[in-house]
Amino acid sequence: MFPWQTRVDASYVGSLTTGYPVTYNMDYTPKATYQAAYTNNAILNTSVPNPFYGVLPANSTFGASPNISVQNLTFPYPEFNGITMQTNPWGHYRYDSLQLRTEKRFMGMDSWSGGVTMIFSYTFSKAFQTTVRETNWDLTQPLAHELTQYDKPQSVAFSGVWMIPVGEKRHFASHPNKVISGIISGWQASWTYRYTSGVPVSAMNYWYKCTDSMLTTDQNHDHWFNNNGSCWASWPSYTMRTIPDRYAWLRQMDNSTLNVAMNKTFSITERWKFTLRAEAFNAMNHPLYGAPDTTRTDARFGMLPVGQQNFPRYIQLSGKVQF
Repeated sequence: MFPWQTRVDASYVGSLTTGYPVTYNMDYTPKATYQAAYTNNAILNTSVPNPFYGVLPANSTFGASPNISVQNLTFPYPEFNGITMQTNPWGHYRYDSLQLRTEKRFMGMDSWSGGVTMIFSYTFSKAFQTTVRETNWDLTQPLAHELTQYDKPQSVAFSGVWMIPVGEKRHFASHPNKVISGIISGWQASWTYRYTSGVPVSAMNYWYKCTDSMLTTDQNHDHWFNNNGSCWASWPSYTMRTIPDRYAWLRQMDNSTLNVAMNKTFSITERWKFTLRAEAFNAMNHPLYGAPDTTRTDARFGMLPVGQQNFPRYIQLSGKVQF
């Protein structure tokens, strides 16, 4: 507890998950052959007689046609069309955060400003995962150390309650008659503001050809990153993936929300009470849109969705009877 009725808490919160299962495709083209096909696609694209035709069911992938590509026959176990192991305990997750919280109380209910309690909290965090390879059949690649899909490094929350200084036992009009007191006394207001960073955008496995930065300086709803179509192209066939699962430098929209409320309890009789409450959710009417379109052939490539994810400003008036 600090002077002036201020309380400050600081803490480190973290977690480490080990032995997380990693998926590995153990039935795929050998790496050397795959890389050779980059310069000569015919190595894997050539069509040859299908040794499984008439052997495997006609409704199966390898039994449907009398011809088959060479690549399918380079699999270690071609008759199975892929074998995936999902229980290899090679991965891990890690979360680290610094959390701060401050609570401050101002004056009292009978002061000119009314009783005010404010709470401010801040969290700076990082959430990493090491659970996938950029190419899930290449064991020569190390597991990628990257941000998780839910990483939100900045989180701010500010909330408070204000005992409005009007009416009985308050600073202004502290001795009203019974009727006036029933109308003006006992009002209080509250608010909650929250800001969080956006989560990382999923990476695009495309070739970026331009010299300009992918992160545009005039970021807006229809231009979240450099979506100039001439800057993007598909990789040549049999290119080894080098793009991570998500970008550390490109995030979805930050979320900023303010909710406010005002309420008062009216005493009808000694037993019966009525509470009136007015609330405004997303009072700033701040829209929140989802991730940008990352398919380069789409008309809305690089744009945010048209529909917002959150509700627009919402105001409600409610009442509750207690006895």
